[in-house]
Amino acid sequence: MKNRHDVVSECIERGINYIDACTKQEILAYSEALRGRRDKMHLGFSWYQEEMRNPNFRKTDKLDKGMREAKLDYVDLWRITMHEQSGRHSEGEVAEMMGALEKARKQGKMRLTGFSSHDRKHIRLVFRYRLCISRGGALARFSVP
Repeated sequence: MKNRHDVVSECIERGINYIDACTKQEILAYSEALRGRRDKMHLGFSWYQEEMRNPNFRKTDKLDKGMREAKLDYVDLWRITMHEQSGRHSEGEVAEMMGALEKARKQGKMRLTGFSSHDRKHIRLVFRYRLCISRGGALARFSVP
């Protein structure tokens, strides 16, 4: 743990201000290393072991669980890790993810939201879905024009 603390200290001294923690182990280690100086560093939070790939963890309360375990009051970016080919997720799963992200943002648990995928075609659909929902509409189905 001392190593992580020292690395974070060096980063802060050199003006580096973002940690992208992608696993439970990274979140726990870096949140501890940031204790007492959380205001000096932005934290990206992606607990991939308990997100989209696991149907029991697609809810905002699972973000709460991870934040409690890491002793965090908020995260700067909640970035959900989807399947590499995110088109493997159903429309319902994506809608559930978007709902959880929006709910957590409105509750002040994070400033920014996002998701990780390597499926460009599907990413485009997810953005269209999000844009439509943010404008008060709803898409009946995902479709690529």
